[in-house]
Amino acid sequence: MNAVKERNYSIDLLKFICMLGIIILHLTGQGGLLKLSVNNYITVNIYRIINNIFLASVNVFCIITGYLYAEKKKTHCKNVIDIIFTMIFYSIIITVVFYSFDFYNVRNLGKLELLRSLFPPMVGRYWFVTCYVFLFFMINYINKFLNILNKKQHRILIIIIFVFFSLFSEMGAYDYFRIQWGYSPFWLIYLYMIGSYIKKYKIKISLKKCVLLLLLCEGGNILIMLFAKNFLPYNNIFYNLGNNYNSPLIVIISILFFYVFINLNIKNTLFSKLGKYSLSVIIIHSHRLIYDLVINNNMIIIKKYNFVCEVLLLLGGALLIYLLCVIIEIIKRNIFKITKIASFISKLGDKLDKKLNIN
Repeated sequence: MNAVKERNYSIDLLKFICMLGIIILHLTGQGGLLKLSVNNYITVNIYRIINNIFLASVNVFCIITGYLYAEKKKTHCKNVIDIIFTMIFYSIIITVVFYSFDFYNVRNLGKLELLRSLFPPMVGRYWFVTCYVFLFFMINYINKFLNILNKKQHRILIIIIFVFFSLFSEMGAYDYFRIQWGYSPFWLIYLYMIGSYIKKYKIKISLKKCVLLLLLCEGGNILIMLFAKNFLPYNNIFYNLGNNYNSPLIVIISILFFYVFINLNIKNTLFSKLGKYSLSVIIIHSHRLIYDLVINNNMIIIKKYNFVCEVLLLLGGALLIYLLCVIIEIIKRNIFKITKIASFISKLGDKLDKKLNIN
């Protein structure tokens, strides 16, 4: 009798933390805590540090994908179709709700803005989800390619891409290879390769060594970032040093952060229930009407409190947004079941699996 494979709840916790981190990135950046705190150097630099720490969240999520799908013989298209339908559903529903109740005077924005709200990916929104959809369609092909390579070849490939995509771009402060500083599906594919390597070859580092390296890299990158932000003018090409998804230390931090969690032995189903809604959380709170109107500069309301309260309100606000999005997603999934949309997605996925016929 085959043993039932035990679920790694550390991964589920990590998914939850990554998505919470992405919300924090949005609240500190788009929320105005970075832009409108420039008169208080201590406060703005603390928010810069918080922002920088959570910058690895996107990278880690893609490494997780590589780790989970590396040894799968085949992925099912219904999963990615569900993501696409979810994106379409929320684009329509959120836009209709905002225009029906005229939240933030959206009716005055015009028909063009209405169309942009209905189709966010057409104007560059939902970049992560659209890139992730592309990655998902490529997984079977990526796995086939990586299975041809031996351990040494796989490792060398990761190093070569790191040198060109990360080191060269950071050192030259120029996007030589058009990966848009990590806002590219090809960057997500690279991170997938890293996760795949870790899973296939059972790479392990002791927890103590991992934590020590993580703290050293995190501290070093924060110092680099603070130096660039405080001593270089905004228009300097090195102003964002250490503050991009493909920054060398951010990449290393992402890998080490992932290592820390896969070495933890967590037995808790709570985070698995929250973690499975991760992409929906991004889709809901990143809709352009919510992002541009609801979140935009509205976090400055916490500035009337002392700094400790500010940070607690920031973390609490991010958690509240996450939980609200989860509740909304649960309602949506029930709607999909009742209206048979879920069944249609499953059938469509099965048909597409046969068409693609990836064996």
